[in-house]
Amino acid sequence: MKILVASIIAILFFSCKVNESIDTPTITSQFQIFYLGVQHKIMLTGVDKIDSTSIKTNSGQIKYMGKNRFVFTPNKIGPSDFFIYNKDNEIKQHFIVTKTPDPIPAIIHLEKDYSDTNRIRTYKEFEPYEVMASIFYLGHTESFKVNIIRNDSLVFNHTNIGGQFDEALKRQISSLKSKDILIFSNWAINAPEGLRIIKDEYKITID
Repeated sequence: MKILVASIIAILFFSCKVNESIDTPTITSQFQIFYLGVQHKIMLTGVDKIDSTSIKTNSGQIKYMGKNRFVFTPNKIGPSDFFIYNKDNEIKQHFIVTKTPDPIPAIIHLEKDYSDTNRIRTYKEFEPYEVMASIFYLGHTESFKVNIIRNDSLVFNHTNIGGQFDEALKRQISSLKSKDILIFSNWAINAPEGLRIIKDEYKITID
């Protein structure tokens, strides 16, 4: 069973307009705000001739994709502006950039309450996922912590480096016993804007 643990973010159609005229140069996006380090599709309307110089900003990179479509990747947090150029006019449009929500770590193809020991032994990698409507990023796992509880006693306390299970963890997983509890926590994850530590616990009980 494939499970993608997701953080749900309310998305509203975002359209900042200088006024209500249909011919007013306007940048539109499906997102109410923009996320640091994430690529966002934006569209420009109301401009006679659109090219790579039609939009500028001091808060990130804008790439022209053809027709009236662009990709905007913010590089700093806070309020900022797009500058739209139409003929000899410069029009300013405000927007806000914030950091992405924390990714929610998950074992690929593994549900939290899934406890088939043989199947758990086949898992080799952890990756954090974050879903924000059409925005998706897969962060790189730098490390995570693993504890194994057996008969109410801690029998394994380990920090795994990287997203793939190391040899020490594989040996422990291969010898899991009924009623053992695996606890994964303290994920160090490279999100778009840098390293984050996620302390959420992820528990699996073996049948």
